[in-house]
Amino acid sequence: MSKISVFLRNPVSVREHGAWAILFVPMLTAIFNISRFSPSVILFCCTIFFLFMAYYPFEIILTSRKNGLVSPKVKNAKFWFSLYIALSIMFAVWTLIISGVFGIFYFGFAALILFTASLMMLKKTKLSFLREALGITALCLSAPAIIYFTEGRITHSAIILYFSNVLFFISASFFVHLKLAEKSNSKETNSENGYKKAYLYNLIYSLLLLSLLSALAITRHISFTAAAAFAPMILHCLIFAKIKNPAESFKKTGFLFLAYSVFFTLLLSLYPILR
Repeated sequence: MSKISVFLRNPVSVREHGAWAILFVPMLTAIFNISRFSPSVILFCCTIFFLFMAYYPFEIILTSRKNGLVSPKVKNAKFWFSLYIALSIMFAVWTLIISGVFGIFYFGFAALILFTASLMMLKKTKLSFLREALGITALCLSAPAIIYFTEGRITHSAIILYFSNVLFFISASFFVHLKLAEKSNSKETNSENGYKKAYLYNLIYSLLLLSLLSALAITRHISFTAAAAFAPMILHCLIFAKIKNPAESFKKTGFLFLAYSVFFTLLLSLYPILR
């Protein structure tokens, strides 16, 4: 069996469903908010998709080297990284030839800076939330990039979509990290104080988020429908955060937030995000 066939039998891709949501939700909300659709948008989305796919094998390459030796896992990651990058370049060139919109390079450059900063925090567990937040801000750039690609300019809708997607996923990440911290603290002697502290942080954050969204909707910077897209997640944070046994509830949290992402996508896609 050839080396290539061995590599093809072991594809490398992100296994966290949350990461897939952060990839597809901004793209879908942008596609449903553009004034005109063209086949080149699909090519552009394919470019984003394969760049996203290249991130995880690149992360493996950076973290799996030991004593200067290259393990089979790293060799496999190198193969898939090279394949994903080649496909992304192919779709990018094809997209640029058809559309001639070279301004999308600015979005790519911004995403590269954010992902580089995120990679620099790989081994710093205390900065895991910040690292995740940087990844979210980078991936959500696909929303304004798609609108810029079709409209030729950064519209108000592009800014609101980017802000909404970043705020939604960072809020979800914040809640999950609090649950992880609570689960870790439950193994320590002072778990009751740890629970109360985590719940207090969650309550403060949820109320601030609710106040911000209400103010934006009242002042008509976003529609009430766009603000309502956050409702299930905020309710979850306020209600489920009171559960004191994180070991039982945490398994369901990921799937619940995936459902909230679908609701968020539907509301931002089917109804105007502005007034």
